Amino acid sequence: EHARADGHDERDGADQQAPYSRPGEDDFGNERPGQECARLQAEADRLAGAIRGQEAKLGNRQFVAKAPETVVAREREKLTAWREQGQRPIVAVWTAQQLAAFFATVDLLVNILTLAIQLFLTGRIVLWLGVGLALAFLPALTILGFGALSAAPTLGAIAAFQVLRRAGDYAIARPTREVLFTVVPREDRYKAKSFIDTFVYRLGDQVGAWGVAGFRALGAGAAELALIAIPIAFLWLLNALWLGRRQEKMAEARADAAE
Repeated sequence: EHARADGHDERDGADQQAPYSRPGEDDFGNERPGQECARLQAEADRLAGAIRGQEAKLGNRQFVAKAPETVVAREREKLTAWREQGQRPIVAVWTAQQLAAFFATVDLLVNILTLAIQLFLTGRIVLWLGVGLALAFLPALTILGFGALSAAPTLGAIAAFQVLRRAGDYAIARPTREVLFTVVPREDRYKAKSFIDTFVYRLGDQVGAWGVAGFRALGAGAAELALIAIPIAFLWLLNALWLGRRQEKMAEARADAAE
């Protein structure tokens, strides 16, 4: 229920209004400032409650350990979207229904694009590019995306970047990361995945939230945050290439040992 926000006020129908005005409006149809502030505050409170509930869910180790990886990933994406939503001025302009429709459209496009890539391109991309370059695709896309956002931090650019980045994550990056675990012993694989899926992801979410809040407190806007993210994504790119080379060497060593 904390995630539900209908954006409507609970107004007393017994209030005496002008014949042609609606509750909460003056005689000329303009919403009273007090009513508008109360409505926006109620929406902000509901969003804050939704974020707290989502953080509690992702902080539950049993849920993270037992739920499918795709479900956990989408819950994390939902939390990130809610945090960003709470920091955007658009919340003061759009109703909750409009925001829900916007993010639902973004999710639909992500799912369609992800399905198409997984059906026709994922396997071919890994074979053509190799593990290293396939892993490097998402950080390279992130660098380009944040570079574009630093120049034009518009809602359309943000939406397009979100669709491409999330689809690339689900369709290319995540399947390729699973390939990395094929060259390690079974016991190490399960221990490492459990640690990464709980502690590392959770720590990354929290550090990211603290980082954004800290830079915003220093006066950074959307363009400045995008520029800050570019060198971080570059380090991610280098790590992806290194992991790809390491995986290939370990795979060759296992093949030679098997012969």
